[in-house]
Amino acid sequence: MTEAHANATPPNASQPHAAQQEITHPDLPIWAGGALAPRAPRPNDGEGFFLLLGLNFLISMALVTGAWLWMHQTRPPAVAVLDVAELYRLKEAQVTAVLVEPRSTDTQRAQALREVTEFGQEVARLMQTLPETCRCLVLARGSVLARSADLPDLTDQARRELGL
Repeated sequence: MTEAHANATPPNASQPHAAQQEITHPDLPIWAGGALAPRAPRPNDGEGFFLLLGLNFLISMALVTGAWLWMHQTRPPAVAVLDVAELYRLKEAQVTAVLVEPRSTDTQRAQALREVTEFGQEVARLMQTLPETCRCLVLARGSVLARSADLPDLTDQARRELGL
């Protein structure tokens, strides 16, 4: 072999093998193997991006604000009153009637005094459960300065529950 023949490269050596060549097609998108066609720059390419970004921001903020307002609805708290002093006056009247009754026996009088000690616990239990049943804030009648007809009075309901 001659030296020129030995240093000569085969005709296809400068080109990669046919299997290694990248096949591109001008009509296909880039991700499908198509060629990237140069595109003429449009004058408002950046403006469209910022407009879309701003629009997405406004819509997102409107949705978040709407959801927050829906979850945190501001409504006045429900308030009711209870005349605790009246409940104690009614129980006092019952016990006094038993104690001063000349026909009452000693066991009846002792039972009336036991009821007095249990009554305080019953009222405390009632004041614990009353806000849950009415789903409202229960205030003592004496602590409310204004006599408003708008505030529901739970004294009658408490009287029935305590058996007065």
